[in-house]
Amino acid sequence: MTATHKPVWVIVEQTGDVIAAVSFQLIGKARKLADQMSVPVEAILLGNDTAGLPRQLIAAGADRVYLCDAPELRQYQSELFTQIIAELAVKNQPDIMLLGSTPMGRELAPLVAGRLKTGLTAHCIDLVLDENRILQQKIPAYGGMLTIICPQKRPQMATVAKGVFSSLEPDVNRSGEIIPVTLPGAYRWSRHRSLSPVVRVREDQRAGDK
Repeated sequence: MTATHKPVWVIVEQTGDVIAAVSFQLIGKARKLADQMSVPVEAILLGNDTAGLPRQLIAAGADRVYLCDAPELRQYQSELFTQIIAELAVKNQPDIMLLGSTPMGRELAPLVAGRLKTGLTAHCIDLVLDENRILQQKIPAYGGMLTIICPQKRPQMATVAKGVFSSLEPDVNRSGEIIPVTLPGAYRWSRHRSLSPVVRVREDQRAGDK
């Protein structure tokens, strides 16, 4: 993908029809970056029975939500999610793509970056546009701060942990567009499939609950 100034994307993470806090925080940051670039914020939402979630994303600052809703997406599926996001990215050419630095995001981000042949910076603690509207992706390193840029390839991809940025105050009166996305037929040939999440509580967490 070549360098152009197009939308800022946030890959939304949700579990049990509840959007992860980090996704709202990333939309808040995306909104600020997009306003500087005079481009829209677009959220990518994959899941099942998620009809009520796009409006929450629009209220949080998204201008457009690409919604792929299907039973096959009830659980996170790495190959299928990668295929859907990569195909959408090739078609719509986002300039920036943000994901949460979560177990899902840490697996999904490099898969998407590899498919799109672009760069990725993990665990960013700040995102700043320079005078040429290149995203400066800042990570802690060597007792200081390291700035990474991806000036040629697009999208500029970064993962960010929960709590680094703040979400915006929801505006239920914001208008936005919800675009249905069709599930690719090739999902049947996926090499593996997630069946259900397994939640494990560390011993120190159990002790802290007592």
